[in-house]
Amino acid sequence: MFDTIAVNFTSRTVNIGMDEAHMLGRGRYMDIKGIKNSFGILLDHLRKVAEIAEKRGFELIMWGDMFFQLLNVSKGGSYYDEVTVPDEIKEMIPKNVNLIYWDYY
Repeated sequence: MFDTIAVNFTSRTVNIGMDEAHMLGRGRYMDIKGIKNSFGILLDHLRKVAEIAEKRGFELIMWGDMFFQLLNVSKGGSYYDEVTVPDEIKEMIPKNVNLIYWDYY
């Protein structure tokens, strides 16, 4: 996909979305790999996509709501609880990825 984007567009910034990933790691994924932490699944996938993009000179942007939602749920809260993303989590986000603030409310 990044090769196609590179040929057809001059921008090297791509919005990769990655929002609305509710129930991440359930369904077929869980059948194959067992129960895994949803935040870890999101972060692993983001790292893979960011690495591919970086090799082709792309900066990425993504909706940040899943980081907030998954952090809250992992702590026993809900999507609507206020949360501050800890520095150690921020450091896990690849350098060529920028989060866009998104909140329905």
